[in-house]
Amino acid sequence: MLFFLRKNRVKVTVFYDGNDSYKAMATDGKRSVYNCYGSTKESAKEMALYKLRKFQEEETPGN
Repeated sequence: MLFFLRKNRVKVTVFYDGNDSYKAMATDGKRSVYNCYGSTKESAKEMALYKLRKFQEEETPGN
């Protein structure tokens, strides 16, 4: 299942991981995060977006 967020052009992919859990990955074309787990599709997606945002903040010069 694919989710596209057009605002920042972030692509999030969510997979069913078995045992009622989901795994997600997110990319903005330059940076990617993966192995973001959640008990629902939405929580896995939110974890992936959160980790990507934190990764982007760490990589931004001047912070």
